[in-house]
Amino acid sequence: MFKSFFVQRIANFVKNKTELSDKDVKIITNIFKVFPVPFTIRKGKDEKENKKIQINSIRESFLRKKGWIYGVPQRMLKEWHPNCKEKFIKNFVFGGWQRKNKLRERTEKEGSFTPATVLISPLMRCNYHCVGCYAQNYTKADDMPEELFERIVKEGEEMGVQFYTLLGGEPLLIFDRIYRIFKKYNDTAWAQLFTNASLLTEDV
Repeated sequence: MFKSFFVQRIANFVKNKTELSDKDVKIITNIFKVFPVPFTIRKGKDEKENKKIQINSIRESFLRKKGWIYGVPQRMLKEWHPNCKEKFIKNFVFGGWQRKNKLRERTEKEGSFTPATVLISPLMRCNYHCVGCYAQNYTKADDMPEELFERIVKEGEEMGVQFYTLLGGEPLLIFDRIYRIFKKYNDTAWAQLFTNASLLTEDV
């Protein structure tokens, strides 16, 4: 109960932010201390040392106000819709790093490994026909069946996959299909997609 309240407070805080202050940076770096170490940061001898390296790296980047680790969050706060920021905090940050960590540990005990992200190309076709691009060689008949698409996401959630990357072709050609599938995992899944942005609308 307290954890849900805490996560919602953080989400509300981020939703209404358009820029990070120095005070915000201190709060964020302290919050990071409770997260498991991401897959890509394995420089120390143990978990404790890895966390220390991670926090120091983040803090230094923010204090210098340089690098992608400072620039990307600033862009997200300025450019993302409040609902997207809320889902990022709930599903990607707290869900992906904390709640799903137990699923990843279970998967490892079973002798397997959970990737940080799963890349999915649910279709290969595109609304553009650029010279030299492979996408112009594909049609609707080549689209991934919706049942298989959903199965990949379902099994990814069971393994503790942190987020999904949707590729193409142009994914927004099947936006309704993507929406139907991820709506079923609205409280746990997080996805990003590669798009030419020509089909982006206010509704999307």
